[in-house]
Order: sequence, then structure tokens, then C-alpha cells
Amino acid sequence: MSWLDGFRHRIGALLSPRRHAEEVEQEFEFHLDMDASQRESEREARRRFGNRTVHREEVRAATWVGRLDVLRQDLRHTIRQLGRDPAVAGLIVATLGLGVGVNAATYVVLDRLYLRPPGGVADPGAVHRYWVEHFRTGDGVSFRSEALSYQGYRAIAAMAAEPARVAAYARGNSLHLGRDLSGPRVRAVYASANYAAVLGATIARGRFFSAAEDRMGQGAPVAVVSHRFWTTRLDARPGAIGETIRLGRHQYTVIGVFEPAFTGIELQAADVWVPLAAMPTTSWVGERWWEGTSFYGLRAVERRTSSSSAALIEARATVGLRRLAVETEGARADTLQRAFTGSVIEARGPGTARQDLLIATRLGGVAVIVLLIALANVINLLLARSMERRREIAVRLALGISRGRLIRLLVLEVMALAAIAAVAATLFGWAGGTALRALLLPQVEWATSALDWRVTGFTVLAAIGAGLVAGLPVAIQASGAGVSGALRSGLRDVPGPRTRARSGLVALQAALSVILLVGAAMFVRSLRNVQSLDLGFDIDQLLVVSLDFAEDQTPPTPVVTAAIREAVLRLAERPDVDAVGRSNIEPMWGFSATQFYTDTDSALSFMPKVPTYVAVSPSFFAAVGLRMIRGRAQAGNDADGGPREVVVNEAMA
Repeated sequence: MSWLDGFRHRIGALLSPRRHAEEVEQEFEFHLDMDASQRESEREARRRFGNRTVHREEVRAATWVGRLDVLRQDLRHTIRQLGRDPAVAGLIVATLGLGVGVNAATYVVLDRLYLRPPGGVADPGAVHRYWVEHFRTGDGVSFRSEALSYQGYRAIAAMAAEPARVAAYARGNSLHLGRDLSGPRVRAVYASANYAAVLGATIARGRFFSAAEDRMGQGAPVAVVSHRFWTTRLDARPGAIGETIRLGRHQYTVIGVFEPAFTGIELQAADVWVPLAAMPTTSWVGERWWEGTSFYGLRAVERRTSSSSAALIEARATVGLRRLAVETEGARADTLQRAFTGSVIEARGPGTARQDLLIATRLGGVAVIVLLIALANVINLLLARSMERRREIAVRLALGISRGRLIRLLVLEVMALAAIAAVAATLFGWAGGTALRALLLPQVEWATSALDWRVTGFTVLAAIGAGLVAGLPVAIQASGAGVSGALRSGLRDVPGPRTRARSGLVALQAALSVILLVGAAMFVRSLRNVQSLDLGFDIDQLLVVSLDFAEDQTPPTPVVTAAIREAVLRLAERPDVDAVGRSNIEPMWGFSATQFYTDTDSALSFMPKVPTYVAVSPSFFAAVGLRMIRGRAQAGNDADGGPREVVVNEAMA
């Protein structure tokens, strides 16, 4: 009989054990009849055939039916054992569920940040992002950023082996859908015409916009929408292709729908993609933003070929960026800047890590420590439980149970508890993961739930692994105890090795708990230090007010100036307001890329520590509570501005 016939026979026996037993009995009767006909004696034939029960067990052992019976027996035994001591079983489940659940909650965030590539991207390992390291900075410390100007993107693409493989996109804003400003908001991404081809994103319906529709200065008002947008906002109508949607102040014609898996390559899921050339401009950017180098709002991605190396790609891009810097800034150019490539997963790139990503990584370390403490606690409980069952285990060994099956029974008990703990950990991971998402990344609108097959699989595997780690050593140790000594001894006699093991686990728990306490104390101390930090102005009575205009477009400068003047005057008239000042940047936020040069020093006199500046009104210092050490504030009034005067801090002086 071939292995395939044997496999079919075993499967048939499992699916229909009664029919298999009848066939075995019929086979027995057939052989008895044949033997009796040859020997002319039924009694002699039965004697030679032997014990039927033994033959039945041999047949069952040759199939999987016997193993299934053994498994049923083991499961019934496990249920009985767990029911004998429900308090300990519940404590083990709670401890293991909490330890695994904390890791599952952290995995919800870390998986999306560091492990899971963007959905719908073909061969994401071949797609990389670009980062640029800048050396001409305000504090003299270089930093890496994805931000590129349009000219920077063109410089990188021109130096690539295949320029068509380099795409650009701008992270869009959240825009109102339709004319009603209280209506739903959607997130738009402005992308180059080769965006979908570079990422390998599939269009489920319609098409992506062409290069002719993405020509600078002549951008076509067309849009490609996500599958979620198509189903929720356009009611999944097949005729939605060709319809017009209004985003902010502009209208776009829908020409395509992406496949369901693709929602962009950012954490923030995108809803609409518009040609880069059709991106609305603001007054501070300028109408022809693509001609200058002041608008750093683009990102670049490239799909590399199998023959291209990362070092060569980075070297070519660096040459292009430095050449552009020399052409636009001359002798004052940042000729030290370098281009880097990294994973399409943003958090794994070479850029400067954000604080929320650093916190998420450290939370992962804390979760591992919590799991280790939980494992040590579970092992201690299992050791104590095995000590109480020493005599029971010794009796089983004396009655002839094999050590292999005894270990299997003990491990199966722990695995049953781990399975129950996996359910609790899954629920805890879903709730905790949702909370961590909202706490660490509140600005992200997640396209998927905190609980999916990846998180569930991780939780189940972690629970099973934790159960094996906790249960297998205890089972091996418990099955290795001497039979005669265990039967003669009382329950008060505790073996020395187990006492040492429990003492070591208690010490491990204490050490890990101290690490967590020290880390928590340092966190609280750092938080208090931050709260007590002297920022130079009174933050308790300081309010920041911003003026928001119609989305995706800022009114002309005279209109903005008049609106700000009106807001300042109306605020100053309030009896509960002491002073009102104006600033182009909120305190403790933003940066300035303006370079400073003097008449007496060389052009590079401030390098590498380039000062930054904030444009303020004369009453700004009184409003924020800054103390003037020498001199005075700028002259002029808040409404019309004053002469070109500056106030510097002590470090600048």
C-alpha cells in the first residue's frame, strides 16, 4: 500500500470510526472463515487467530484513531485537574493574560510603525524613501529629514539611473468634502503622475492621472480616490467614475479608484490623490512654488532595480542635491548635505526619530519586562502546584505511566491555561492597543482596527510560547522526582532544587520590578523637571490664538493683515486681557531657515550655528512676560509695524 493509500485510510478512520471498526470486524471474520475452511476446525482457527482485543488495539495503533482516543483522555484529565484548584488556575490565567496582553497592546502600535509595510504596495522591499541630512542648522547639529523642494526632487530624479522610477508626493491636509464646512473631512495627497507606477499600487476602477495632467502650471482638476472613499462617500456606484467632488474650494473629477488594500504609504490613511501640479498654493508659498527652493513640502520615493545598490543611489542623489545648492545659493550653499535611502516604512528610515516613535519603542521594552515578571510568577505558581501533587505524580509513575506521557499531561494543563489566557490577552491587547494609538499618535486616523489577524496571531503565539516556557521545565522537573522518596515523604518535605529554583525566580521578579520602579521614578522626575523648567515667560497665564482661513487657500496679504489687526484690537479691549502680542511662530514651536550675514564678518561667520528668528510685534515681550535685560523693544505700533529693528537674546549677544 502506498503512502497516499495509507493517508486516505487513516483519514477515513478518523472521519468514520464506527464504519472503520465494522470493516475491521468483517476483515477478522473473513480471515477466520478462510482459516477454518482450510483446517476444517473453527475452534482451531480461532485459537490460532489469537486475542481479538489485542488485534483491535494493534489496528487502532496503526491508524490515528488511537491517538485521538489518547488525546481525548488527556483533555478530560486536564479539565478535571483544572477544576480541582480553580483559584490557582484563575491566578495563572490572569497573570499570563496580563503579561501577554501588555505585549499585544504594544505590538498593535509597533507592528504598524516598524513591521507592517504599507498595504497594496507591490514588492515593498524594492521601494525606498529619500532622506537628506542638513548641516547648515540653527544649533550646529545636523539632522535628517524627508522634506524636499520640487527642485530637490527633480535633482534627485535627474541623477537616478531611471528618472521615471522616482516619484514625489506631498502630505495633504484634511479638507472638507462638499460645500458645507461642518461636513465630513477627507485627507488628500498630491502626487506626481508616476506615483502609482513606482509604488506598484493597483487601480481597481478607472485609471491614474497621466503626465499631461500633472504638467506644472497646467495641472488638471482630476482625482483618484481610495476604495474606502468610493464605498462610503460615493456609495460604491460603478458610475462614480466621471463624477465631480468638491474638496475645500476646488472641484475635481474622479477618474479612478485604488484597490482596497492601498491607502497610501503614510500612517495617516489617504482618501484622495490629486496631481502634484494641481496642488492649491498659499500666499507664503507663491503661485509658482515649483520654481523656487523655499517650499519643502515634498517627499520622494524610488523603486530600485535589482542591479542598483543603495550606496550608488545615495551617491548620485547627493551629487545632484549639492549641485543644486551651489546653483541656487552660490558660496553660501550647504555643500555638506547628503542623501540617504531607507525603508518604505517611515519609522525604519535613517531620519531623526520622532518622540512618539521613541516612546513606543521604549514601551516595547517595558512590555517585555512585564512579560518576564509574569512568567516568573507563573513558574512559581506551577512549582508550588507540583509540590502539592508530588505524591499523586509518584503514584502515577508507580502504576506504570511513562514519563513522556506524564510530561505531556502536565504541559497540556499549562497549555490549556495559556489558551484561556490568550483569549483574555486578545481582548486586553485590543483595548490597550486602541488606547496607545490614541495616546501616542492622536493625529492619525487609523484605517484598520487595533485587532486583526496579525495581532491575534501574535497574541496566540506569544501565549503558547509563554505556556511552553513556563510549563515544560516544571513538567520535566516534576516527572523526574524519585518514586520511592516521594511516596515515603510528607507534603512538608520540599526538595532542595525546587526551593532554589523558586528563590531564584523570586529574586528575578524583584530585580525586574526594581527596574520598572526605577524607570517609572525617572519618568516622573523628568516630567516634574519639564514642568518646572524656566522657559523665560509665564506659561500659566499665556494663551495662544491662531487665525484659520478657508482651507487649502490663504487670502491675499492685505486681507490677512486686516483680519489680524481686527483680532488684536478686539482681544486688547477685553477686561481680562493684560496684553496682546503678535508672532509669526508659536512659542516653543517651529523653526527658521533664514541665514544671517553681517557687513563686517565673512559670509560663513555664523556657520555652523546659524541663528533663527521670530517676527514679533513690540508688545510681544510684555504679552509673554519676557524680561528685557538691556535696551528696549522695537518701536512702532502693533497694527502697522515699525522700523527694521531686532532684539537678540543673551546667547546671540
